[in-house]
Amino acid sequence: MLAALSLNPLAAQPRLSPMPRPKKTISERRTKRVEVRLTEAEEKALATLASDGGLSISDLIRKVALGSRPMARKASPERAAFIRGLAELGKVGSNVNQIAKVMNSDLAAHQRVSVSGDLIMATLYAIQTLSKNLIKHLTDGHSG
Repeated sequence: MLAALSLNPLAAQPRLSPMPRPKKTISERRTKRVEVRLTEAEEKALATLASDGGLSISDLIRKVALGSRPMARKASPERAAFIRGLAELGKVGSNVNQIAKVMNSDLAAHQRVSVSGDLIMATLYAIQTLSKNLIKHLTDGHSG
């Protein structure tokens, strides 16, 4: 009965079709350009600042010069790692839940169960605790 479980985390994920980006109104479109001359060192420093903040150079300049709130295009490497870790924990938790479901059905059918329910519950609790800590780290003022 355990052979029916899919341990491949990618097998259970539905395929999503990409949605087109909504059209911007004329007033929201950025059509004006500004040219700035920089030394190579200044350009490198600007690119590093933007990259560290998960922003494009244009978004960084807009944020600093105008005080506007730019949209971060990508997560910082640390935040991206936390997000991937949280996703992996979700997949592991799902697999543990599937195993528990099979084991519970075996118990209901009066078949022998080889893994204790306490071990499964402790594992699920550990996964839940780690997930909550990752979510807390991601939401405590860490944007980008």
